Amino acid sequence: MELVDAIRYIKKKQSLNVLVLGNPDEKNRSFIEIKKLKEWQEEKLFTWKKKQQNVLPFLQISKLAVLPSYREGLPKTLLEAASSELPIVASNVPGCKEICIHKYNGLLVPPKNSILLAKAIEKILSNPSLAKKYGKNGRELVLKNFSTDLINKEFLNLYKKIL
Repeated sequence: MELVDAIRYIKKKQSLNVLVLGNPDEKNRSFIEIKKLKEWQEEKLFTWKKKQQNVLPFLQISKLAVLPSYREGLPKTLLEAASSELPIVASNVPGCKEICIHKYNGLLVPPKNSILLAKAIEKILSNPSLAKKYGKNGRELVLKNFSTDLINKEFLNLYKKIL
């Protein structure tokens, strides 16, 4: 809901194209029904597409990745965005804040705060040099801390300790 409110807030002042990717998770008690997603799409708040096997083409045409959340594991969405050199706006919650480092590769906002979410989105979109800096930093962060080789090495070390 915060994203919808943030989009409405921004669209009062400027044009904004928003793409929402993914299927509703009916196992999550706070999921949003397809009917509601379609209503918001008809309202022209955003374009919604169901889960995609390959998100790279969407990331390549994007200027920013946004994940307002109340809690995450390790959000693959943000890893993919950072790896694609996109700046990030995310909620300051576990999971998100491990990938989005405030003022390094994006901006963290308190959860459930649509106004601060909107202002963070506007700040990055209105400052291309900041967006570029955050994007490059995000890519470096992923390569340094989340590469497949690094994760595999950590798993092997963990298995060796256990055995």
